[in-house]
Amino acid sequence: MDEGSFTGSGLNLHTNAFKLEELNLLIKALEINFSIKASIIIANKDKLQYDLYISKDKMSLIKDLVHEHMHSSMLYKLNIV
Repeated sequence: MDEGSFTGSGLNLHTNAFKLEELNLLIKALEINFSIKASIIIANKDKLQYDLYISKDKMSLIKDLVHEHMHSSMLYKLNIV
């Protein structure tokens, strides 16, 4: 649950362990199932590690989808307190 954070401009999911092909599949699933557009950003170029970024305009949808499944101590990561 501790693999992401609200950056002020959106949500950054630390998906460093995922391969690029897996992230593209996840992006497609988020868009098809939830109308959430995400993008890949480079977390560590040398280690080929990537993060997933979801823009601020989708944060209310993200909050609605996940807040009831999160521990209360982690709600600050979505700017919910």
